[in-house]
Amino acid sequence: MHDTEDMPVDGDFDEEEPSFSDPEDFEDDIDDDELLGDLLREKPQEADGIDSVVVVDNVPQVGPERLEKLKNVIHKIFSKFGKITNEFYPTVDGPEGLTKGYIFLEYPTQTYS
Repeated sequence: MHDTEDMPVDGDFDEEEPSFSDPEDFEDDIDDDELLGDLLREKPQEADGIDSVVVVDNVPQVGPERLEKLKNVIHKIFSKFGKITNEFYPTVDGPEGLTKGYIFLEYPTQTYS
C-alpha cells in the first residue's frame, strides 16, 4: 500500500499515458453486426412491451398497510382478461407512502391487454 505522502503533488508522473489511437493505415474490416450481432439482436427496442401494458387510472390511494389487499383485488379483477406478467404500483414519496392512484399491468401479449 502506498502512502499519499509518497505521491507527487504537482501531477508529474513518470509513466507515459497509453495511446488508444489506431495506426494511420488501419482499416476496420469488421462490421457491427459481426462483432456485436447477438447483443444487437437482444437489445431492447423502445416499443418493446408497450402494447401489452395497461394503465389503470382512479385506483384507490392506499398506504403500505392496505397495499397487499389492493393488489389482491386488482389481480382478481384483471386476471380475468389473461395472465398478468408484471404489476407496478407507483407510490408518493413521503412518510405515508400512498399509492399514486394509477397502476401499470403487463400481459404476455397485446391480445390480452
